Amino acid sequence: MVAKIDRVGETRVMNCGMKATIIRYGKYSDIDVRFEDGVIVEHKRYRAFENGNIANPNFNPRLGETKMMNCGMEATIIRYGGSADIDVRFEDGIVVEHREYREFEKGGIINPNIKATAENRLDETCMMNCGMKATIIRYNGVRDIDVRFEDGTVAEHKAYGPFKRGEIANPNIKTSAENCLGETRMMNCGMEATIIRYGGYKDIDVRFEDGTVVEHKGYSAFKRGEIANPNVKTFANRLDETRMMNCGMEATIIRYSRRDDIDVRFEDGTVIEHRQYNQFERGNIANPNFKASRLGETRMMKCGMKATIIRYGKYTDIDVRFEDGTIIEHRQYIQFKKGGIANPNFKASAENCLGETRMMNCGMEATIIRYNTGKDIDVRFEDETVVEHRGYGNFKTGGITHPLISLNNGSKDFHGFICKRGFIDEDRTLYECICKHCGLEDVLTPQEMMEHEKSEHGEGK
Repeated sequence: MVAKIDRVGETRVMNCGMKATIIRYGKYSDIDVRFEDGVIVEHKRYRAFENGNIANPNFNPRLGETKMMNCGMEATIIRYGGSADIDVRFEDGIVVEHREYREFEKGGIINPNIKATAENRLDETCMMNCGMKATIIRYNGVRDIDVRFEDGTVAEHKAYGPFKRGEIANPNIKTSAENCLGETRMMNCGMEATIIRYGGYKDIDVRFEDGTVVEHKGYSAFKRGEIANPNVKTFANRLDETRMMNCGMEATIIRYSRRDDIDVRFEDGTVIEHRQYNQFERGNIANPNFKASRLGETRMMKCGMKATIIRYGKYTDIDVRFEDGTIIEHRQYIQFKKGGIANPNFKASAENCLGETRMMNCGMEATIIRYNTGKDIDVRFEDETVVEHRGYGNFKTGGITHPLISLNNGSKDFHGFICKRGFIDEDRTLYECICKHCGLEDVLTPQEMMEHEKSEHGEGK
């Protein structure tokens, strides 16, 4: 029977930014961890640990949150004792203690040193949700102001808080199909939307630039850019998204507030805050602790030969030397990282490829048993399963899949095991699995599953 895996002492950085160490491993669905501040969290799943999804109950992501208060100054949370006990610091350095988080959310925390007067509020201008700018023309107090819209309309005896939030309406603005149809605005999801039907102020349809139509939304939401495209990723599934940056290091989103405010963690642990998602998409977030000094770096290319960087001008301009001496100039570093630089002098053939063995992404080794062309090879996995008519490039990158098990989809019956999605742990591929014969639940490699079937449920047992 397969020996129980013991992962006590394993350490990983959680998404909250703190390291956690396994201090008890009952089984893959029952572990205890200790955070670096001493907090212990019990009875979690190993997979959650692998993904960094175990939270420290003493760590609150609201620390550092900033919002505009109704007094007209931004405040930042500097201590979070609970939803009924927070301290904030205003941008002028004033600290206000022991307030409620809901006050903060509504902008209701007052800076005692701010004396709001006509002197510093007159002529202040904000965009209202109706789509027109309004300017303060009289300031009697925070609850009594008059504003003038850009069309000359005056709204009297309003509060300053709604003014800052854009909630003062222009009574003369009657939005209609005549002046709204065809109006286009950039939404917060990063795509433009155009009004194609105006049924009323609270009932419009818009078409995004990718052709997606969203119906029955409010015009004010359109003006604020708050209509979402259901085909565009939202913050909920952008957390943990990973992408290669142009500096050559992978970065993962660990906080997504909105499209223009994300935090990422590089693979060396460096955290960069308050960047834009489109920078992340283009790979344009830099790691300040990483200085590109890549001369001598070696990597296996998809053509099957190793290449070494011999000149690094910048990430878009490198030269490499293959192990046969061939030099390729003026390539991109990201091509090098992905193994995408080809050696024009290397022609893969049956003579030098037959018998070649490589680990596939599913966690099982495959060996070439027939080589017709670079686009037509057969391989045999270590459990004797044969897969035919695959590409040599896929073989070199580990991309040939076993018909019974998949890193992404697991399996319904792999040597007597039902497996969930797999994951990579250093140099091993592991699967959460259950033996169909004896009910064993554990996290095992494909090889351990095969050995279990052979030793526990083989012929004559």
